[in-house]
Amino acid sequence: MYLRIRTGSDVAYFGGLINHVLQNNLFHDEYVRNYTNASFLVKDGYAFTDGLFSGYSASARSYNIASWSYDTDPATSFAKSRASPASRWRTSTRSPTWSARWASPTR
Repeated sequence: MYLRIRTGSDVAYFGGLINHVLQNNLFHDEYVRNYTNASFLVKDGYAFTDGLFSGYSASARSYNIASWSYDTDPATSFAKSRASPASRWRTSTRSPTWSARWASPTR
């Protein structure tokens, strides 16, 4: 399938592509957990409500981005991570290797 990306539509296209990948569990769960920052926790105050991120001041028309950083361990100053799949992350039942997942003729 060829989908041409046009000026001004790339955000919608990639948003739809990302949504499709996440909804159908088409990402490599083990890689994402262990080799990206996806498993790091953001601070409790971070939110996205009514189209605005946390920290927005309507009177100043600007953001205070203090709540946008990672939740860090006070003892080490390193970002906290989700330690086990039992947390809010769903576990993957697919093959842990790229070649096995993408070489399947049933895909």
